[in-house]
Amino acid sequence: MIQTIPVQVGNPNYRIEVDLNDQPYLFDFKWNARDQAFYFDLRESDETLIAGSLKVVTGVYIGRRVQHPLFKDGVLAAFDTSGQKLDATLDDFGTRVQLRYIPVEDLIPLLDQVAVTKKAQG
Repeated sequence: MIQTIPVQVGNPNYRIEVDLNDQPYLFDFKWNARDQAFYFDLRESDETLIAGSLKVVTGVYIGRRVQHPLFKDGVLAAFDTSGQKLDATLDDFGTRVQLRYIPVEDLIPLLDQVAVTKKAQG
């Protein structure tokens, strides 16, 4: 099941706990004013770092090179719900731009839909 990570709109620095694949994970979000982007550290519930300083960028699989079961079983991706493919700002991360976890079994049908759409567009 695709899950939207419940981020806090307008909050530049915070931690949330989210269950993904029936396991709790800690997300530490930080707004980088110089870069105008959100970054996050991902940790096990016991504080063990899985990956640090992951940048929230639309259109990519965030953490795709991380060797951890969470990333083998699915992907984290930021989606611009307006369709503009713009990255999140401090004031619209969680509304216009949503961070989602997509398990592999849900990702394959999505990729098939994209391929069909691209083929139809020529």
